[in-house]
Amino acid sequence: MPQVTIPWPKVPTKDQPQRAGIGTLKNVIMEPTGAGETTVYKRAPGVSSYAASASGSIHCRGFVLANPGTVLVIFNGFVEALTAAGGVVTMTALGHLDGSKIVSVAVNNKSPTPDIVAVTENGAFTLHTSGTPTPYPDGNIGFPNSVTFGDGYFFFTYGNGQCIASALNGTSINLLNQITVNSASDGLVRGVWFAQTLFLFTPSRCEAWTDTANPLGFPFSRSAVIPRGLINAQAIAGYESNFTSSLIWVGSDSVVYMMQGYQPYRISTNDIERRIQEVDDKTTLRANVYMNDGHAFWQLSSADFTFTFDLITATWQERTSYQQSFSRIEQSIYAFGMWIVGDFATGNIGVIDGEAFSEYGSALQWELTSLPVIQFPSRMVVPRADFNFITGTGRSDGLSQTSTDPIVDISWSEDGGATFKMPIQRALGRGGKNGQVVAVLQTGQTSRYGRVWKLKVSDPVYVGLLSATMGVGARMQSQTPIAAMTA
Repeated sequence: MPQVTIPWPKVPTKDQPQRAGIGTLKNVIMEPTGAGETTVYKRAPGVSSYAASASGSIHCRGFVLANPGTVLVIFNGFVEALTAAGGVVTMTALGHLDGSKIVSVAVNNKSPTPDIVAVTENGAFTLHTSGTPTPYPDGNIGFPNSVTFGDGYFFFTYGNGQCIASALNGTSINLLNQITVNSASDGLVRGVWFAQTLFLFTPSRCEAWTDTANPLGFPFSRSAVIPRGLINAQAIAGYESNFTSSLIWVGSDSVVYMMQGYQPYRISTNDIERRIQEVDDKTTLRANVYMNDGHAFWQLSSADFTFTFDLITATWQERTSYQQSFSRIEQSIYAFGMWIVGDFATGNIGVIDGEAFSEYGSALQWELTSLPVIQFPSRMVVPRADFNFITGTGRSDGLSQTSTDPIVDISWSEDGGATFKMPIQRALGRGGKNGQVVAVLQTGQTSRYGRVWKLKVSDPVYVGLLSATMGVGARMQSQTPIAAMTA
């Protein structure tokens, strides 16, 4: 029986744009095995539960590392301290900080106790490792819309296009130490310190400023103007400590860019750009980052979707949480030797964990959809399809029947991915049962649009697909090679 290979998305998908319904990865990452062209399609890293809000607050709005042993967590309306000492993790409620939107936070190098500054939709505040947040100590601060820190200075941005620098490792404000961006007249939305450079974003432009130690006035001088702006203050990430050096943001043209020197480089696909354009309220777009097992992920979320870009393989994936169309992961920080993340919906604090096959204890469904197998306009009989999973991954930890004897749902589409047949379940094998065969028989004849396959695994076990093949029967009208239609 002739066999054809079922085509899954390949590295890099940037050059093979996705189309809705086919060639998609959902909570799936691609990882080269080192054996030629072989790629394993693994479950994206899960989230282990780490702590929970002591005040009953929800929605993580930001993190900041106050000192090596303390992370401040900003929830809706509240600030708490997260500490980890001697294996004991503690959350301590500190006090109210009004607001519900994502905040920008920065820490200076003042000794022995650094200043910690947060800018919310209600203005600028000073945070403390014990006690309630207080208003920013210098009234000249006015009403900034973001803060960042670099080379000893807090930098505050304003909607009128101004940027003010604080005193060196202090909080006092001299109004002479300010500039106004001149490359655009649409006002500043965010300042970001990255690669020893202050990047000042307006909706249409970005100005790069570098430290020239100016003795009077603003300490930096403009070094470049970048012809791409920022869609909103939260749609940028990659500047965080301990993340791979890659600044990525959503431009006001709905394109995702990566900074290379002073040049913006487009990394988004047409499909992702269409999804961004379809978002009615662009202020809901927000980005964060995390890393796991050598992969570096930049994540973009809205109320309707989450896409992650894997910088190691240059691929995009969808990420969804249980019973949601988007990921609950909200904000992130590297602390205590791990990537700590917040929760959009609750007061949970988690840790990115490649050995956690769930998210905050809920299912993290692995879902992989193929590109079509077609021979237009011929139709094919499919007597058998085989799926080369890494089997025998069931766990004997007694957590549940689903972890002991995991299954995969296999379904297929004859209309290009618009609708799928009722799935057939196949076992992936109990622990150590490595010879498990994963196959389906007699799945009928393809349409003129070919055959699209969809695989789903919800059980909390390791998942890895290496390849798949599809047998074709006698009704195939020619023996010419089967072409995988790319989107």
